[in-house]
Amino acid sequence: MKRSKLAELVFVAGVLVAARANGDIPPPDTQPCQGKAAGASCELGGKKGACQKSTCSRLLNGPDGPSRREYACMRCVPVKVDAPPPPKSSLPDAPLSTGWPLGAVALFAGLGLAAWFGRRPSPPPQ
Repeated sequence: MKRSKLAELVFVAGVLVAARANGDIPPPDTQPCQGKAAGASCELGGKKGACQKSTCSRLLNGPDGPSRREYACMRCVPVKVDAPPPPKSSLPDAPLSTGWPLGAVALFAGLGLAAWFGRRPSPPPQ
C-alpha cells in the first residue's frame, strides 16, 4: 500500500512540475533574438526580420489559480524586403534628336507633292 501512495505522489508531483515548467517556455518568436540588441537582424521561419522590444506574457500557477504575468522581451518581427528593381532594357535609348529631322523632311516632301499634283490645269487657249 505504501508503494502505491508513493507512486501516486510522484506522479502528481511530476504533473504539477511539468505544468509549471510549461509556463517558463518563451514564445517561439523570441528565440532568434536571445542575447541580441533591438534592431539586430534575425530570421524567423526562413524570413528575415529585426529584433524589436515587446511585452511577452506567461501563465503561472498560484495559490488562487493560474495568473498571467507580463515581462519585457525581444521579438523577431518580419521586415518587408524591397522588390528587386526591374531589369534594364538591352536596347539603347534613342536620343530625341534623331527623329525630328526625318519628320521635317517627310513633311516638306508631302507638302511639295501636294502642291505639284494639286494644281488646277490651266484653261485651254481660246
